[in-house]
Amino acid sequence: MHTYFKPEEVKALILSVGNIVPGINVVIRELVRDLKYNYGVSKIFGAKYGYTGLIQEEFLELTD
Repeated sequence: MHTYFKPEEVKALILSVGNIVPGINVVIRELVRDLKYNYGVSKIFGAKYGYTGLIQEEFLELTD
């Protein structure tokens, strides 16, 4: 496996559509854990309120 970026410099953002989706919490949790433990990304954020949060730049830092 090749990594084409420096994980310590990466800031990841997870964005969902903002609607109720069964199982989305599990998907987001696993994305955060995978980015952190398998790739070494230290800054992972989620946009509040879906696309609205992206436009208004309302982010929460996600931890596992």
